Amino acid sequence: RYLWLYGLHPKASYVVPPPLNLSLLEQHRGNTPKTNDLIWCAEISFLKGYDLAIKWAENNNTRIDLYSPLMPPNITLGSPHVTVKGTIPPKDWYTEFASYRRYVHIPRQVEVLPLAALEAYLLGLEVIVQGRLGLESFGVPLNEVALLCGRGIEQFWDLALKHFMGKSL
Repeated sequence: RYLWLYGLHPKASYVVPPPLNLSLLEQHRGNTPKTNDLIWCAEISFLKGYDLAIKWAENNNTRIDLYSPLMPPNITLGSPHVTVKGTIPPKDWYTEFASYRRYVHIPRQVEVLPLAALEAYLLGLEVIVQGRLGLESFGVPLNEVALLCGRGIEQFWDLALKHFMGKSL
């Protein structure tokens, strides 16, 4: 859609997965007690489906904790099933995330690479989705998508050097 909107016609385009620190995720998988049940985390946006996640929790009579950098903690969203947690320092995020049993991901738009869903999977959470994940469009198992993300920074710079400077790493 950006090609049409802005009239861009690149000779070559690439999809470079976002970088993930796989060893940091691995440290938390199985080493953090599962003391919480259901989590949703993203920017607070209608398109991210936070209200759909709340509705899912209500329909399944379970509590849900919402994390978002744009949502102040302890606000009331009108449901006894919801606790708004706000944001958490990045250094503590994977410990907090890994303490949950389940992650719910029900966006209103297709997300090519929903990073939180991949992180949840790698941390050992059950990932609850509606339909299929954009992660599946890579055509390889999720563990292989994770390996691609583990090389994200290296792949980005390799492409940048090769295509813009004629060099390779």
